[in-house]
Amino acid sequence: MRPLQLDYQRSHAPSRLGGIVLLAIAVALSFKLFSGYSALSDQAAVAEDKLARLERLSGRAHPDAGHDSADSASLRQEMNHANEVLRHLSLPWDKLFKAVESSATDQVALLSIQPDEKRGTVSIGGEAKNVEAMLDYVRRLQRSHTLSNIYLVNHQVEQQDPQTPVRFSVVATWLNK
Repeated sequence: MRPLQLDYQRSHAPSRLGGIVLLAIAVALSFKLFSGYSALSDQAAVAEDKLARLERLSGRAHPDAGHDSADSASLRQEMNHANEVLRHLSLPWDKLFKAVESSATDQVALLSIQPDEKRGTVSIGGEAKNVEAMLDYVRRLQRSHTLSNIYLVNHQVEQQDPQTPVRFSVVATWLNK
């Protein structure tokens, strides 16, 4: 019988699969952002067309008094929607994404970015190789001129994973003006 040889150590060569997975995630996120931007641009175009139509209608003679309140309510609703779309499109999205991405290192993977433009906050979810990398990421975010009041909301060491990464959530005030 041949002797059985077991190798319990993993090779320490960097995994190309991890890089490919991160690239695929980045491409998918970029596609999602582009499609979202495209949809918002389409909404803005529709809103601008409605706004132009409403401006033309408002230049005409006023209709009879019975239809005036219903038409003005509809006009106000369409104007509010158009203003909301334009406000949404005029936010400095690239500054937010640059601040969040430039603070990351090869020790941190970003998992989610959830801006709340009405409250002026952003929630960031990520995974770090260790607690020190997570804290370094939070310190880097604090140096950003786009975010303030940055708080580490929670973190959890993933014990099931042999590399024991740390999943975390950060909340910050988005200086979107």
